[in-house]
Amino acid sequence: MASFPPPPDYADPEPLPARPSDRFLTVVVILCASIGFFAGALFMAVIA
Repeated sequence: MASFPPPPDYADPEPLPARPSDRFLTVVVILCASIGFFAGALFMAVIA
């Protein structure tokens, strides 16, 4: 496995809890990615 460089000095040692908007945005992105992936897989299965 590749060894990752150490985190930069300006990074907070304790990340702040995600705001509701950030959490919602993350859920939307993951949902869209999942729907897109399954739609693409179904499309390829139908075409093939």
